[in-house]
Amino acid sequence: MKVLKEITPSKWEKYLVNNRVDSIVQSLKRQLPNIDVELGGSFAKDTWLSGDHDIDIFVKFPYEKYKDKDISKALKLRLKDITVVHGSRDYFQLRRGKYMVELIPVLNINDPKKAVNVTDLSPFHTKWAKEYIKHPDQVRLLKKFMKSNGLYGAESFIKGFSGYVCELLIGKYHNFFDLMKDVANWPERKLIDVKHHYSSLAEAMKNINKERHSSLILVDPVNLERNAAAAVSKEKYDRFVELAKEFLRNPSDSFFEPKSINISMLEQLKEDNKLVYISGKPIEGKRDVIGAKLLKTNEQLAREIEGHGFNILEYGWEYGDVVVFWYIIDSNPLSEKIKRWGPSIEDKRNLIKFEEKWSNYKMESENGRAFVITPREIRTIEEFIRKNFNKETAKYFKKYEVKLI
Repeated sequence: MKVLKEITPSKWEKYLVNNRVDSIVQSLKRQLPNIDVELGGSFAKDTWLSGDHDIDIFVKFPYEKYKDKDISKALKLRLKDITVVHGSRDYFQLRRGKYMVELIPVLNINDPKKAVNVTDLSPFHTKWAKEYIKHPDQVRLLKKFMKSNGLYGAESFIKGFSGYVCELLIGKYHNFFDLMKDVANWPERKLIDVKHHYSSLAEAMKNINKERHSSLILVDPVNLERNAAAAVSKEKYDRFVELAKEFLRNPSDSFFEPKSINISMLEQLKEDNKLVYISGKPIEGKRDVIGAKLLKTNEQLAREIEGHGFNILEYGWEYGDVVVFWYIIDSNPLSEKIKRWGPSIEDKRNLIKFEEKWSNYKMESENGRAFVITPREIRTIEEFIRKNFNKETAKYFKKYEVKLI
């Protein structure tokens, strides 16, 4: 496939990048004496995409000395000009020219069972991938497929497939096409256990924490009680299955081209309905933090739209250099009047309050519950957006524009 040539680093790119990565690692070793510094992530596994130069480096603290200490704090005291990224254990980012370096504090352990935090397992993930991934280009293909279709990333605002999950899938199926053939037939819940530790899905789910269950139960070969795909939402799982079917019907490089929402696409999708299209620059900040807040804003606005009686047919969002919120809404105007429900007629205390609030309207009852009929204040989505999309709602945008089509 043409895309494979595009995403695979050339020998020259590998030479330049590996030299730079080695220089950064050696510099950190001098800066952090008596602490092991080790390259991790896709560079260590040789699964990185051409042009993608984010570098993961493990800073490994001696287990006996630091097992009961805050190693994030210990690392932060030794570093300068860093950005703190909050997580189950804080880690740090620093910029070295065009390279973004992530420094991940972990305990230096030789047994995964000694892990104090899930991050301590990451070096074992790297070791597993280096040993079992025989075709790193197939991982590249899968990563590119995931990224191009909005499925890549385990962050809370994406709920998709992590790089390690992609590596485990190729570790199981060996090549991209064989993976797609099986994915197209995945049931509502799929078990993948590369070590064949569990005899059935039921046994795996019994041994894996219920909070880590998801549509894809992907047993972590480093920790058999962990679901490596716990972050994958049902929506992303179902979309992956659907895309696999589409790909097998007509395999082409178009599945590896980034899909960006644009207003002309949405205008076609909306047909005779209404489109609310909000776009703008996001405020600066950590991508995972801002992304989570934008997702919450998008979902909250959708709930408010529906709470006012409008019928949302489809909605979504996209987070890149520009943020887009979009909502396709039934074009029929709402009724002139609305039934406002009150408490049970037997709830005398709250019934009095309800009657006082709506004293200008006749109170009636239905099935033992009070209600009043009042004029509807907002009948069109245009009115709703004018009154409800404001600076508070858009506080995670630097600037924005709203289009109603």
